[in-house]
Amino acid sequence: MDYGSLLFDGDAAWSPDIPVRVPERFTSCISDGWLRGAPDAFDTVHRETGRLVVTNHGVSPTILEPFGIEDLVRSVPTGYTNLAIAEKRAVVTDARLARLWTAEYDPAEPPARWAILIPDDGRVVTVPWGVADATGGDVGRVLAQALTLSRLMAGRSALVVRVLESHQWH
Repeated sequence: MDYGSLLFDGDAAWSPDIPVRVPERFTSCISDGWLRGAPDAFDTVHRETGRLVVTNHGVSPTILEPFGIEDLVRSVPTGYTNLAIAEKRAVVTDARLARLWTAEYDPAEPPARWAILIPDDGRVVTVPWGVADATGGDVGRVLAQALTLSRLMAGRSALVVRVLESHQWH
């Protein structure tokens, strides 16, 4: 299916009748018990749109509750990295869409940016996609890119995220 030709907006959401189990995992960037029991970054079962913390060292589990800078300072190690807070919009695996969530969060400093996150030997490969349309109407094009990357990488899983804010984390 050519998702890039479909019309989407920030309210677009989709989930299959039977949740898709994704085999890949990211190394977590969380160093303590914060988020213990939270859904994995690739989890497709939760209904709410989640957020993720992304650094050069890993990707957090899915954050479904409110959090603040004090949680990040306590739980995410610093050191020659950037820290991004991203809205989890879609999971792609085996060159198929596994789940799509609605846009729920506003960027700290508009405009938000799209990115595709791919796990690779314990690292996070980030494929930047550019500035996000405020209406969410460009999610189809980003999904098409993520599906293509998954297909070209023998079905490897990927996350489609909107980067809401970014900080130097030294």
